Amino acid sequence: MRSSEVLLSVLIEYACPSCHAALETTEQLIGKLAICPACDARQLVADTDADDLGDGMRHGSIDATALLHTAWKIYYSRPGRCMLPVAIGYLLVFVCFALTMGASLSYFLSFDLAEVKQQLAGDDLAEMAVSDPLRLAATLFEMLREDPRKLLPLLQYASVAMAICLLVTVWLQIGEALMMLQIARGHRPSLWLLFRGSRLLAPVMVAGILFAAIVLSGSLLLVVPGVVWAITFFPMFYLLVERRAGLIGSLKLCRKITHGNKMQLFVLAMLMLGISTIGALIPMGLGHILVDPYLALLGAVTYLSLTGQELVAPATGEPRALARG
Repeated sequence: MRSSEVLLSVLIEYACPSCHAALETTEQLIGKLAICPACDARQLVADTDADDLGDGMRHGSIDATALLHTAWKIYYSRPGRCMLPVAIGYLLVFVCFALTMGASLSYFLSFDLAEVKQQLAGDDLAEMAVSDPLRLAATLFEMLREDPRKLLPLLQYASVAMAICLLVTVWLQIGEALMMLQIARGHRPSLWLLFRGSRLLAPVMVAGILFAAIVLSGSLLLVVPGVVWAITFFPMFYLLVERRAGLIGSLKLCRKITHGNKMQLFVLAMLMLGISTIGALIPMGLGHILVDPYLALLGAVTYLSLTGQELVAPATGEPRALARG
């Protein structure tokens, strides 16, 4: 009797949330753990009708280690394509920082140039900035120590400079996310996509402030709510960038997308923190050049997996078979 029931069971098709291999199994396994024969990840078999989120998205169950593996396979096969937008972004932010902070310092010094020259006994200020910058810095420090109010204009100029750098950073991060989503899907994005985030700058900035406020309020209550809320609303950035779902729509979708995945997202966040720490220990900034593109790609892979969207196959020749519980 039991065998006849199995034979009469309806077969369903679904994609592994980790490697996106095409699988089929019986409907009796819906909502239960099954082992993917392609990547050996233990995943919940999803009911595709019940998990439909609309707009081509479906709720997906993730596995942290499988996501690390999938992102690495994509990164390893396309290292230059992944590193280029991150490297260009870092370079442009550095140039922006140098120009804005240099302009702020020059503008500040122009007000007190006579006093500085007097304390330097007539030495040329430009020559000293090159030949003896420590003496120039010591003179400025002594002047400001005697009258700290002179530091206020510099703080104002520096605040404006930092605000400009922040806007440039967020603008480039939007473009970087767009490129990483395309790479994760197996496409070859144009480099100009890195500079296409200007129209999304305002909503992303507002969302960033809202996200920080949510996490901070949760952390003030207890540490655990802050962590849970940070994990819950992690996809908000990608929903705004890729789907342009709006603030309210993104918040609602975040709860649906992360439902049942919070523990795996927490494990993934801890693993990403460890990888980032290792990268920071590599000198000369090489660690950031190598590790940060992988982490950016991992974020895109995680979002696509959470929303059941197609990823490029991380490896070829993978078997496609029935999932077995």
